[in-house]
Amino acid sequence: MDLESVVKALNLKIRSAESRLKREIHGGYTGDLLSDVMANSKEGDIWITRQVHQNIVAVASLKEHAGIILVQGSEPAKDTLEKAIKEGIPIMVSDLSGFEVTGRIYDLRKPLNTEKNRRYDHDDGLFLWILNPYAQGFSLRSPCAHMSFTLCRFRNVSKGCG
Repeated sequence: MDLESVVKALNLKIRSAESRLKREIHGGYTGDLLSDVMANSKEGDIWITRQVHQNIVAVASLKEHAGIILVQGSEPAKDTLEKAIKEGIPIMVSDLSGFEVTGRIYDLRKPLNTEKNRRYDHDDGLFLWILNPYAQGFSLRSPCAHMSFTLCRFRNVSKGCG
């Protein structure tokens, strides 16, 4: 899946590097703590955050992320936008929460909506992920330390979530 598919599916507003939307997304990371993102995200990840300062561009560039999605209607600071344009880092904006953006992107990556693999009941606010043993991690983090989830994408290997 590429950034352009995500932009269309989530109706994201593009703020920089529109010419780089054909970049492939290999995974994702949701988090606001830069040291955590630097330590745990991977090349090709789409990074979902509420941070708007220019250091997000430095981290995305360092980790070779596919792009950055700012959530809750957050707009990049002027110096952030200038740096993103200069470095060719796509920044997109969503009015949705980080939790919802992460879930929607996960659904785009893995369209299997069976009870065996996932249960999502929006009306009850219940969000239960049943992980497949043939999966690799796609992380979702909340600002609360006690709320951290790992969403998994399927692979053709017999390894657990990692």
